[in-house]
Amino acid sequence: MNRLMVGSLVRTLHNVFTVIWLGGIFTSAISLIPTLKTLGKGSELQEKLLKEFAKKQRRWVYISFVVLAITGIMLSKRDGRSSGLFDFSNKYAVLLSVKHIFVFLMMVLSVVRAKLLIQKERLKKIHMKASFVILFVNVLLALGILFISSMNASMI
Repeated sequence: MNRLMVGSLVRTLHNVFTVIWLGGIFTSAISLIPTLKTLGKGSELQEKLLKEFAKKQRRWVYISFVVLAITGIMLSKRDGRSSGLFDFSNKYAVLLSVKHIFVFLMMVLSVVRAKLLIQKERLKKIHMKASFVILFVNVLLALGILFISSMNASMI
C-alpha cells in the first residue's frame, strides 16, 4: 500500500472512533438524557434505559481509547510537527498538547461516570446528578477538542 492509502486509512479510523466516542457523548447530552427525563424522575424504566445504554456505549468508548491512541501515535509520527505527547516547541505542538490534556481529562471523567452508572443497587440521586455534571463537562471538553483539532488541521 502506498503512503497516501495508509495515511488515509489511519486518518479514517481515527475519525470514525472519534465520532463513536464524542458522538456518544453528544447523543447522550442532546437526545438520551432529555428523553429519559420525560419518563419521570427515578422511574425504573429510566434507570434501566440509562444503564443499558451506558453499558453498550462503554464498550465502544474503551475500544475508541485504544484505537485513538494507536492511530494518534501513527498520525503524529507521520506528521512530524510534534516530538511527543506534551511538546510545547511550536504552535501546532502546543495545541496538540492541550488537546491531549483534554482527552486525558475526558478519559478519566468517562471512567468515573461509568462507575457511577453501574452501581448494583438503584442509582442514587447523587450519582445521577454527578453523572449529568460529568456529561456536561465532557461535552465542553469534546467541543474544545474538536475546535483544537480544526485549528491544527488549518495550520497546513
